[in-house]
Amino acid sequence: EDNSPIHKAGIIKDWFKRNKISLFPHSPYSPDLAPIENVWSLLKDRLVKLPKAYLGIGPSASSVAKFKKAILEEWEKIPQKSIDNCILSIPRRYKAVIEAKGYYTKY
Repeated sequence: EDNSPIHKAGIIKDWFKRNKISLFPHSPYSPDLAPIENVWSLLKDRLVKLPKAYLGIGPSASSVAKFKKAILEEWEKIPQKSIDNCILSIPRRYKAVIEAKGYYTKY
């Protein structure tokens, strides 16, 4: 959890609690420590490969609904192994930050 103001909103905290999601705090200025950033990148890579017509690009309500649907469908297609690998990289991430004395890492 990166202390982003949106994550502190009551509705978001309630959603995390209802869905039994535990948060691990880290600095908002250290995305290299957050494996979710890599998962978001995987999702983005999948979305940019889709035809624009499939994504429903545009401001209309139906376009927004199509885009949300595409996001959810592509999220579900991300292999669990890819997500697990991101999570399992946490110790290496922390080690890399320590070795870099707080500077940028490959993550």
